[in-house]
Amino acid sequence: VDLGQGTRPWRSGGGAALGRHAGARVTFWNLRADGTLPEPPKNFGPWSMNFVGANFGRPPVLDAAGRWREEMIVDELRPSDLHASQLRRRLTRE
Repeated sequence: VDLGQGTRPWRSGGGAALGRHAGARVTFWNLRADGTLPEPPKNFGPWSMNFVGANFGRPPVLDAAGRWREEMIVDELRPSDLHASQLRRRLTRE
C-alpha cells in the first residue's frame, strides 16, 4: 500500500462511537511512504497489531504475545501483496 507522504495513515472515517479501527492480530503488510510513518495512536487498535514492511524509523518490536513491528526492505519483502498471495493459495487448494 502506497501511503504517499505518509502524514496521515491512521485517519479513518466513521463516527467516534464505532470503536477501534482495527481488530486483534490484524496485519499491516508492506506499507510504503515517502518518509517514516508515525505510530498509530493508542486508541487505533488493540496492542496485538502486526506491522511488517513498514518504516516507523524505530527499532523493530518482535513480541509474539503482543505488538509485532518488523521493518523489511520493500524490494525484499515476499510476497509483496499478502492478500493476493493468501487468496491465490486458498483458491488453488479447493
